[in-house]
Amino acid sequence: MTDKTNTIAAITALTFISILPAYADADYDRKVRASQLTNQAVNLKGAANAQRSAELLWQAAALDPNDAIIQYDLGLSFSELKRYQEAWKCFQKAVVLDPSMSDAWIQLSQAYADCGDMKRAIAMVDDIKKRFARDAAALATIEELRKSLTLKMASTTKSGVNTQSLEIYRTEAMAAPNDKEKRDSYAWALTKAKDYKNGLIQYKSLVADVPGNAEYLKSLMWCQTLAGDLEGLQASRQKYVERFPKAADVNTIKDEIKYYSTDFKNIRAQEAGKANEGERDYRAYTPERMPIKVCVPDIWRSKIVWTAGGARPKDGPDYAKLVEQAFNSWADASGGALKFRFVSIPTDSDLSCEWTDDRSKLVHSFASGVTVGGRNSSGERTSRIFLLIKLGDKSFDKDEFYTTALHEIGHSLGLGHSSSTNDVMYFASSNATDLSANDRNRMRQLYCR
Repeated sequence: MTDKTNTIAAITALTFISILPAYADADYDRKVRASQLTNQAVNLKGAANAQRSAELLWQAAALDPNDAIIQYDLGLSFSELKRYQEAWKCFQKAVVLDPSMSDAWIQLSQAYADCGDMKRAIAMVDDIKKRFARDAAALATIEELRKSLTLKMASTTKSGVNTQSLEIYRTEAMAAPNDKEKRDSYAWALTKAKDYKNGLIQYKSLVADVPGNAEYLKSLMWCQTLAGDLEGLQASRQKYVERFPKAADVNTIKDEIKYYSTDFKNIRAQEAGKANEGERDYRAYTPERMPIKVCVPDIWRSKIVWTAGGARPKDGPDYAKLVEQAFNSWADASGGALKFRFVSIPTDSDLSCEWTDDRSKLVHSFASGVTVGGRNSSGERTSRIFLLIKLGDKSFDKDEFYTTALHEIGHSLGLGHSSSTNDVMYFASSNATDLSANDRNRMRQLYCR
């Protein structure tokens, strides 16, 4: 090796030796600064400071991206801000960086739930229990999370409460008999599970124990409605009016009492076979008037709802299609005795439908649809059906609108209310998603003779 080569090698070695401490010092300084920012953020307690806390932790994470604790704290801040997808990413990174952080695993499961993925959230709880099987404190927290997620999933499903969830509610209510909230939750779960007998027992007990609680009495009325307890429901409504005369909804309750006092009497009389002519189902349209001319406004058929200025289209439900489907279902139920022909102009129709977003047109403040009878120039019966719609309503329920249409068409054809929660013609929102056997039988009795 030449002297020149030896000199270059020595210089190179010296350079590396001098650079390495500089890099180490810079890395250390970044970690120290990240730690300082984290401490500042953690000291900012409360939802009011959540945004500032997240900003500080974001800076800290940029300085020290491989610190699991910083990622965990940032995830908590994002959760407090309800930025759940970002929280999920932080918790996921935290558990990758440090798999021993039980709190980060638990928050990751909660983040899945907050993002709407309940199945994965609950599945992760089971994995966490196995991962930390010897950590008593972690297992206790995980068990509480499992209960919470199970109950949350039960409360957001249309199918009701499953057996596992119901048992959790029951156990908690029995363990704390003086805890009204837990008893209320158990009564709710029983009602969702369609155990109306025991649900009514629980709600009646709560109403007796806390007579000044309006929500317990309203919950009892809800359970009575689902149970088909017509007489009990009217008694509870009357009790509500007497106990809470200044409640915001008291006029609606009074309206229901007045309307259903006659309606319930008619239902019971018809079921007992003791109804007079005014209380029975009736055939609104004779065979000579078939096919019944029906007008369903087709402005909605394109599924476009225009803004007031007419410049920007929005997607909307196909109301006309759903209503026409409802008419066809009743035609099928009648065994072909009922025939409908759709026409374009209301003045050419025997039966017309109208959309409204004005509840005052529905006569009753509690209604989502109403049927109004009339006569044409020849003295023949006609009907107008008003159906409540809410433009731009993102919570639009297709099944609910369809069954409302079925219900009102049933009235226009001559059917009264039913006391069975399985029937479309039930007096309130029911379990039905289509015509029941009883609905079909009543229609055939009217028109197939």
